[in-house]
Amino acid sequence: MENGPAFAAADLQTLAYALRPVTLAPRLFIAAAQVPPGAERVILQGDGFNYLVRVLRMKVGDAFTVFDGDGGEFPAELVSISPNQAEVRLGEKRILPLSPASITLIQAIAKGDHMDLIIQKTTELGVSRIVPVFTSRVVVKLDSKTAEAKLRRWQSIAQEASRQCGRADVPTIELPSPLQNALLRLSPGRRFSLWEMGDGRPLTSCLNELTAHERSLQLLVGPEGGLAAQEIASAQKVDFVPVTLGPRILRTETAAIVAVTLAQAATGGFA
Repeated sequence: MENGPAFAAADLQTLAYALRPVTLAPRLFIAAAQVPPGAERVILQGDGFNYLVRVLRMKVGDAFTVFDGDGGEFPAELVSISPNQAEVRLGEKRILPLSPASITLIQAIAKGDHMDLIIQKTTELGVSRIVPVFTSRVVVKLDSKTAEAKLRRWQSIAQEASRQCGRADVPTIELPSPLQNALLRLSPGRRFSLWEMGDGRPLTSCLNELTAHERSLQLLVGPEGGLAAQEIASAQKVDFVPVTLGPRILRTETAAIVAVTLAQAATGGFA
């Protein structure tokens, strides 16, 4: 092609490297509390053992990666397998960078599997904390026992999502609580409540005004029926600014994903 772009050999080598097939080593979550400082070996049982040996069918000598949920990651090798446990050798710990911003999602509990989707996708997007709340229009009913079971499920979903997307940390997920209680125990930061019924400013405009030092954000998202006016008013008393995501009415799971995406983009989380 006489008029086409001219590529130097180095350019073609760079392009070939960028387009090469990449094989990611299997990753396994082992909580930081189970990995003592300086530990060179750990014993693997339960779900982790089943995943490596029975799902992935790994053999002695196979390599993989361990992450501890607190930002630490280790190269690892399977060194022995017995019927119900395996021994793992750990390499030198490395710390993976966290998202530039600490993003807390205060999410009204969505029905069905929508809450599972919110946990999964916002974890992939780098959310730091998820606070499930009951609001006046939440239709899900949870007693203390089922709330604890839900929390365990959500934590498992977050761990799996972190494993798949390459995070070395896992977002904190709180036990479901009434919105009013959650509003009283939030850490300092810029706060935005998504409200489709008001005349709030676009979230994108508010995020564009953040300074370089404002890296703690809290996003309040309502349930399928939205937040009630009195709930927006209560949130405003603790500095939540009502905002919109534009002219379209989004499902609660979509709104949560979009809001976290915009917050990450505005604070350099995709840079």
